[in-house]
Amino acid sequence: MQPHTLRRDDIKALSPADRSMLCSVYLHRCLTFDQMYQFYYSKENRKKTYANWHLREMIDKDFLLEIPYLTEAGEEDKAYFLAATGIVLVKRLFKIPSTFLPEAPDFCNAYSWHSKDLKLSPSKINHQIHLNTFALQFAERANSYGSIQASYFDEKFIPSKDIYSMRARPDGKILLQDQALYLELDMNTERMRSLQMKWDGYRTLIGTNDFYQEMQTHPISVLFILDNVIRIEQRIKTVLQSLERSCLVDSFQPYFDFYIGTPEEMLDFSFQYLIPQAPFPLQEWIKNYLDHDSQFSPAAFPEGKVNPYDFFGRINGQIYAIDTYDRIRGSVLSRIITANRDGVLLGDLMKEPVRHLVIADHWECLYRDVELMKCFGMENNYYTSIKDLETKSFEDAICRINRFGALERGG
Repeated sequence: MQPHTLRRDDIKALSPADRSMLCSVYLHRCLTFDQMYQFYYSKENRKKTYANWHLREMIDKDFLLEIPYLTEAGEEDKAYFLAATGIVLVKRLFKIPSTFLPEAPDFCNAYSWHSKDLKLSPSKINHQIHLNTFALQFAERANSYGSIQASYFDEKFIPSKDIYSMRARPDGKILLQDQALYLELDMNTERMRSLQMKWDGYRTLIGTNDFYQEMQTHPISVLFILDNVIRIEQRIKTVLQSLERSCLVDSFQPYFDFYIGTPEEMLDFSFQYLIPQAPFPLQEWIKNYLDHDSQFSPAAFPEGKVNPYDFFGRINGQIYAIDTYDRIRGSVLSRIITANRDGVLLGDLMKEPVRHLVIADHWECLYRDVELMKCFGMENNYYTSIKDLETKSFEDAICRINRFGALERGG
């Protein structure tokens, strides 16, 4: 459909909330009425009738399209996309793509989308709405801090120069001052095969020049968001099993990590630890323990090598490469998987054996994840928990897990 002619009076009549909302619909592809009200119109007027009147005006003027879709509960709702005239209006108001989005490569005009390009099939709208809610909540919390600058990119707008990275992009991306967060929103609708294909796409992505160039400038974290998932623990197991089968987990490292949780957990985690790059509570506890309640003495890591571990040093004459595990961390799982190989390499450089020690605050979670990663019986992996360190000597607190899943105590 061709856009209608924009009238100057229609543009002047737009309120600040109208303008912000229209730009948001472009950047997020669609919004529901509740999202428009919560994140935009409620700032101007607390009455929902005010927001509804403005929405009707946007539709009547051919700025927005109304498309029905089914929610996860099977109920019908409506999502609003930009119509052809709305696209022209938004590009005129905000100079898209030059102002809000990166310039597209010379051979690609991918960021100057038309209305038909941004539409979604009704079956995909519910997923998009939940992703948009997380992105909008993230932006709202970032604005409340004042000093946090965050830019959100839907999958459609993520800059790509490499043809392979165009085929394997996350659902969304949040670019901060010194790091990037890749968003993967899961609503418990993807089976094991689909999850494996997702991780295979990431394996393709991390081999591209786009990814390499980005990782040279800032760390990247994948936030796997479990939204509308009732049986959280079971879904976590399924996701970790898909990771193990895809072999992506061995690609995680301190500058490319993986975390999983509900939207609320991922929001809190991001603003408490990831963005300020603050140590996790367990890391602080272990540091205090190593400084005061053990015979720990830091050791110099081999020159020219990057130290990926939380702590590295001697305890009772033995060198330990120590990781903490108070939440699912892809980089720690990766080092558990490669502990035997890394122990040999580090041992050759240090001229003595180096053990990998993982300390958890919840033993059951650590044991579950080690089992899911099929790491029973790996001789260079040692494990312990806060509870054991508090109640036992260090030698009695640490253990290995044999190939039958039984604990072998003692250092």
